[in-house]
Amino acid sequence: MPLTETDIHSWLTGAPLTATAQAALTTALFPTAKNNNPDPIRLLLFCDPGHSDQGAAQAAVAVWEAAYPARGAFSQTLWAGVLHLDESETAVVFMAENSGLSVKEAALLTRETLQAEYFLSVVCGISAPFAALPFGEKAFTEAQECLALASEQATVQLWEETALPRLLQALPLSACDEFCREFGRGMAVAVDHELLRTAECFVAHDLSVPKTAAALFCHRNTLLYRLTRFEELTGLDLRRAQNAAEFSVWLAVRRRVSI
Repeated sequence: MPLTETDIHSWLTGAPLTATAQAALTTALFPTAKNNNPDPIRLLLFCDPGHSDQGAAQAAVAVWEAAYPARGAFSQTLWAGVLHLDESETAVVFMAENSGLSVKEAALLTRETLQAEYFLSVVCGISAPFAALPFGEKAFTEAQECLALASEQATVQLWEETALPRLLQALPLSACDEFCREFGRGMAVAVDHELLRTAECFVAHDLSVPKTAAALFCHRNTLLYRLTRFEELTGLDLRRAQNAAEFSVWLAVRRRVSI
């Protein structure tokens, strides 16, 4: 029996499943479940953060399936479709973890394709790997939390990268506010929106000049000029790991303060 959107929705939201639905889910998503070490998978959620374009989720599925088809001997995609979640349409993708493909890179490429070809701003949240049907609801919660963070940053958020934001939630808001003001004083005075956006994008793309330039639709030399200008104004050379880490912490603290 083929896997349906209803089966996926019921499973992820913790609704009771029929034996037939459980069998369909196991067959489609965990084909090696009879082994002692079943292959782990990840759950990806794509949506338009402003919920202004109801076609964004369907477009995300189309772009994803064109790049990573759910057919063939070496398929990375186990299932892809659109679910109606929280009064909006969300693209849902299940991807094999051990496919030799970086799940974050795949999500970033999908997002960039949607921007360039469809003029759609889509974000993505990605769960931690899991390898059994009972962990689906937990993976869904993780992906939703990542999606919320991704919406704040307009990017792709991996569960493993949420440790700092979750840690900051446990800190007093007053301490976060003080750090944010102290560290960000120079940026608040000297850095314009374009430079700050460039710096955020550079950090989000793992300090890669080619990937950041592609994401910002700008020439490599333009990006390097902006990074140099950012350093002149703030004293932070984001091409250095320590400075990039400090800036990333400031961004996370700023988001915590603004919530």
